[in-house]
Amino acid sequence: MRCNIKLTIFASLAGLCLAGCNELGWNPLDPAFTQRQQQTELERVKEGRPVLEVDLALDVFSGGSNRFSEQADFDARTIERRRFLEGGPRYPAYASLVLKEAFDGGQVSSFADPKDSIALWRDVERSNLGFETLYETRNDYGPALWRRVTSRGRICVVFQQAIQRESGAGDAVLNGYYCSPAGEGLSEGQAEYVVQSIRLRDISPS
Repeated sequence: MRCNIKLTIFASLAGLCLAGCNELGWNPLDPAFTQRQQQTELERVKEGRPVLEVDLALDVFSGGSNRFSEQADFDARTIERRRFLEGGPRYPAYASLVLKEAFDGGQVSSFADPKDSIALWRDVERSNLGFETLYETRNDYGPALWRRVTSRGRICVVFQQAIQRESGAGDAVLNGYYCSPAGEGLSEGQAEYVVQSIRLRDISPS
């Protein structure tokens, strides 16, 4: 009986606390509150440091769709920015880019081989992928590793690149893939051109 009384008192106090928190607009059990808190923390992390945005400078994506998302892993102290590009109906190529940056002493790990980065995209069919020779190419940001790969009737290129940041800005690693339209070719020279078309922009608030 004594135990039950204590539990009842504790539950009542907890209920009063949550009710008071709700009145003040602060409820740590509310998912919306957690999202707001994380967004506030993300803005704090971005303040006063270069904010990078990644893109591919390819004409095939002119007039197509371009989607962007951003999220932070506060345990690992990393920010992940994703961009998905899709060409128009005349040339339905598509690509996806994932840029991970470290903050507050966090570390970003890279894959031993860009083909292993396929794990970053849950919607990519992992069976029957045909990976070809591994190459290294230099672009405006240093060396990048890439391979051509066949996937469901498309020829693609998957790539990885470590991005050199200014001192104190944290490490950054870019992974991505580009797929030509079904039935269209993608030579080694064209795949290399895709890797060389990577563009990074500083979108920090002025």
